[in-house]
Amino acid sequence: QLFVPRLDRHSEVVTLVTHKDLTRVNSVHDQKFWKYHETSTKFFFNVSPTSTDGLLGLPGRCFLLNRPEWTPSVCCYRPLEYPRLASAIECQVHSTMAIPIYAGDFTVEPQMALGVLEVVLDHQTTNLGHVFEFLVGVLRRNGFY
Repeated sequence: QLFVPRLDRHSEVVTLVTHKDLTRVNSVHDQKFWKYHETSTKFFFNVSPTSTDGLLGLPGRCFLLNRPEWTPSVCCYRPLEYPRLASAIECQVHSTMAIPIYAGDFTVEPQMALGVLEVVLDHQTTNLGHVFEFLVGVLRRNGFY
């Protein structure tokens, strides 16, 4: 699923949000993954520079720190670090990865991410390096990393 920043013009708070049109599910656990996505749409990860609420979650950390993050098991996180943890466990999300998305060549001119791509797997894997290399290759070929 893709998380994109949304600015509330009244409060000037920037949050990362997702929507069903920004999601693709391809798993034997389709219904459970869609349920996890529905949970994700209810979360607003505050990424405002002045935010003090500390509820960044995986997408927020990836966006603000401008770097990918992954884990072989969501159970490695505490609920404060991964606010969707209970839903992830219930929906059989095991490994997860978040990658910042850019327009243009990030290696030439570092910039703020346009959003965050979150990939979840229905199995535990310690070999996320290959998944990361594949995803970054696809993003680079399309001008997003």
